[in-house]
Amino acid sequence: MTGGTITVEGVTARFGRAPRTVTALDDVSLTVASDQIHAIIGRSGAGKSTLVRTINGLAPVSSGRVLVDGEDITAASAAQLRATRRRIGMVFQHFNLYDRRTVAANVAFPLELQGLSRAQARSRTDRVL
Repeated sequence: MTGGTITVEGVTARFGRAPRTVTALDDVSLTVASDQIHAIIGRSGAGKSTLVRTINGLAPVSSGRVLVDGEDITAASAAQLRATRRRIGMVFQHFNLYDRRTVAANVAFPLELQGLSRAQARSRTDRVL
């Protein structure tokens, strides 16, 4: 993420219906400042993917809030959520690189999808790599 803070406040995420409800996250709270990088690690089924998916609004929360730069994304509209996701960087557990692209071209690809020109994406990629 560029220039902001991610705050997770008392997030609980449950899936299914009683009596087969699964609690994937139970009252999770954390803060990640803009100058920090965090890794979510743990055993299979521990809720890592669910936590990351709640941070970017891909999974709903049952209770609690997720704030990005102070904006509550758990209450955001679809348009607001799309705009917020553009500012959040994450690597999925099973990410894929394009075989026919260089590392730099793989990094630049999502920037191009966001509308940056190839030259702008390359300049930004060169800076971060």
